[in-house]
Amino acid sequence: MAEAIGLVVLLPLLGFLAIALLGQMISERGAAVLACAAVGLAFLAALLALAGSRDLLHSNVWQYTWIQAGNWKVSFGLYADPLSTFMALIVTGVGFLIHVYSVGYMTDAHGKPEHDYRRFFAYMNLFVFTMLLLVCSNNLLFLLVGWGGVGLSSFLLIGFYKDKPSAVAAARKALVTNTIGDVALLLGIFVIIINSPQSDPLNLANIGAVTGSSRDLAAILLIIAAVAKSAQLPLHAWLPDAMEGPTPVSALIHAATMVTAGVYLITRCHNLFAYSDVALVLIPVIGAASAFFAATCALVQTDIKRVLAYSTMSQLGYMFMAAGVGAYEAAMFHLLTHAFFKALLFLTAGSVIHSLDGEQDMRKMGGLAKKIPMTRNLFLVGALAISGIPPLSGFFSKEAILGTFPLFGADNLPNWSLGNASFVILGWVGIIVAFMTALYMFRAFFLVFYGPQNNLQPHKTVNVMQIPLYILAGLSIVGGFLFVPGLYNLLENYFEPIRTPFLDGQPQHWISIQTGGVEWINLIAAVGFAALGIFVAFGIYGTRTSQIPVRAYRGFQAFLLNGWYLDKMYDLLIVSPVRWLAHLLTKEADKDVAEALDWGFGGSVWFGSKLLRKTETGYVRNYALGILVGAVAILLYVTVVAIQR
Repeated sequence: MAEAIGLVVLLPLLGFLAIALLGQMISERGAAVLACAAVGLAFLAALLALAGSRDLLHSNVWQYTWIQAGNWKVSFGLYADPLSTFMALIVTGVGFLIHVYSVGYMTDAHGKPEHDYRRFFAYMNLFVFTMLLLVCSNNLLFLLVGWGGVGLSSFLLIGFYKDKPSAVAAARKALVTNTIGDVALLLGIFVIIINSPQSDPLNLANIGAVTGSSRDLAAILLIIAAVAKSAQLPLHAWLPDAMEGPTPVSALIHAATMVTAGVYLITRCHNLFAYSDVALVLIPVIGAASAFFAATCALVQTDIKRVLAYSTMSQLGYMFMAAGVGAYEAAMFHLLTHAFFKALLFLTAGSVIHSLDGEQDMRKMGGLAKKIPMTRNLFLVGALAISGIPPLSGFFSKEAILGTFPLFGADNLPNWSLGNASFVILGWVGIIVAFMTALYMFRAFFLVFYGPQNNLQPHKTVNVMQIPLYILAGLSIVGGFLFVPGLYNLLENYFEPIRTPFLDGQPQHWISIQTGGVEWINLIAAVGFAALGIFVAFGIYGTRTSQIPVRAYRGFQAFLLNGWYLDKMYDLLIVSPVRWLAHLLTKEADKDVAEALDWGFGGSVWFGSKLLRKTETGYVRNYALGILVGAVAILLYVTVVAIQR
């Protein structure tokens, strides 16, 4: 049933077109039901595609030649292999739950739908469609179409509240930053086309054929694309501001679409990255730096959604670390569990925000544990999972990643571009980030649910919002049992069909999650540091009884709150000079050019028309003379042509 992958991609597109084209002909509730049904049916189709995903001979479906010039061609097709179906299940499964949740979230306390309710669900279906096109395309060109479509969809949804200046600015920032990655991906495609000996160079199975320095250049360009889409340093600045959109949008971006695209691209193109020494250094280093940077910023954020935004960036850093050293299974495993608990955290945070009529400042919350106990319990499940506390899902996926980086070195580490010492450093960075993750997540938990009483009266969450939360909580609890350290690893057998054929018979560049032995030092350290983070958070924030002042942070706190002032540095070094130059060009150069065009083209036309006006005398004899001259000229021309023949 691999052909079912076509329905996976098509159904959300049809949902978007139906809602967009029918407009007022369909009710607001009808649009919501149609959008949910489109994604839900796509999920069922993905399950059908999963049944045939291990048969690689028949997993490349709906393929046809799009462009051909001699032996060179670009073909279009959809993958239904283990990696694409894995991603399709995440996008449609988690996306469906977020769609259902949105039905209740995008209404007020009285059940009245928000303005532009239909537009919201049309954009949500478009977002899911473009992400599915990205992960299911079998070549880089159509992957690029989905890649750009995801950026467009995020722009539309982040700026959904188009009358809110901060939302419009955040949407513009996300689009501009991601455009850098889009251009890098396009340039990478050009490099691959020029330097590949394959007749179908953009087919994802063939991109490893690029050789020499061109391979490093192509890898660097694709890394830039992945960094921009997954909000890693230094192209991360758009992600915290993206919280200006509705909370379900934030959940969809962080859990099932958009930011996961970078990790997918690295995993899918491992036959290119695995043989690039530059890539094998850049990817894990960028991941480790991003994980640490984002965790420090999350420690002091006051907006609950910005805490989760920086958390996403940090967890994606873990995935980059793993993928960068060839531990693709571990990276994809953490991507799966992260989708569960991050969607749960965003949607429970959305329930708090919705019940408080839009309040997002944690300092103005507090004392909500007894008023919304179920939301508190569900948020607690998500916080424990992301902190890596056993037996929740985050524990198993983090252990799969950290087990790749022995804290005191080992003799059997892959000897590529990173030495033994580098693996040790990366391992300790991962452990420190695990401590900070637990600290900032339980800081948020205690501030929101056990902070000082603020006399808030949250209204009840509607049932349609609660059902997806229960499902996500269950998945956050049991979703990690695909791998148990020292016992079994179901993902190794699952991903087996796609790794050896892609690497020309050299599977050592794909590190499987270790099951034979347990890195007990890593495991104990990760859980111990996470538990220490929870304890510290409780000691600082869990026992407060006095009001936390709502004030501007100063010093080191302000440094972290403002993201190490990287945004201000970008503004100083890039944005301000560009604006100054644009202003100068607008004021001076544009004026001169406009005047030159006016006096040049305009003057020429005016002068020509003045000459032509002299022929319009109004005398019949002049017109008769003109006709005679013309007739004689034509007669002479015909005579000359006849003589030449």
